[in-house]
Amino acid sequence: MSQANRLFYFLILSLTLLATSCNNPAEISNGDRPTSGPTSGPTSGPASATSSSTPADKATAAPSANVPTAIAPQTAVTAYRVDSTCSDFVPYVVQVEANKAMEQVVSKVLSDEQTGSGFDLAGYRVSVEESTREATVDLRISPQSQRQLVSLSSCEQLALFGSLRETLLGNPDWNIRSVRFTERGKAVVL
Repeated sequence: MSQANRLFYFLILSLTLLATSCNNPAEISNGDRPTSGPTSGPTSGPASATSSSTPADKATAAPSANVPTAIAPQTAVTAYRVDSTCSDFVPYVVQVEANKAMEQVVSKVLSDEQTGSGFDLAGYRVSVEESTREATVDLRISPQSQRQLVSLSSCEQLALFGSLRETLLGNPDWNIRSVRFTERGKAVVL
C-alpha cells in the first residue's frame, strides 16, 4: 500500500471516529440544545426533550444543571428615592417577585440608599401588624460599621428612612398606614 493510500485511510478512519464520538442531536437534552425560536409547549426537563424515551427513562432521568428553574411571577412596584437636592422623593419602578414584593423592594431601597461612607447594614427585618397595618423596619447595623444611625446627616437620614417610609406608604396594595423604625428591636431616635 502506498504512503498516500495509508494517509487517506488514516484520515477517513479519524474522521469516522470523530463523527461517531460526537453527540447525536437526538441525545442532547433540551437544556443543552440552542433553540432558534419558541418551543411548541412547556417542557419539564431533559426527559421531555426526545420522543423516543421510555416512561422508565423519564422517571429516572436526573435533572440537568442547565434546565432553568421556574421563575416566580413578577410585579412592578413603585419605590422612592430622595432627589439630588435632598428635598423631595422621586418615584422609580422595581420588578420584584409578586409573593415577596414588600421584602424585595425594601431590600432594593436599602441597597440603593446605603451611603457607602462607613455606614454598613448587616441586615433588616420587615413586619406588618395586621390589626393596625403598621410596618416595622428593624435595622441591624454591622458591627464593623464605622458610623451609626445618629451619625448620618439629615440628608442621609431622609434618603434612608424617608425613602423606605414613602415606598411602604405609597403602595396601595399593601395598605400600610404607618411606618416605624427600630434598631435591634429598640425604637430609632435621631
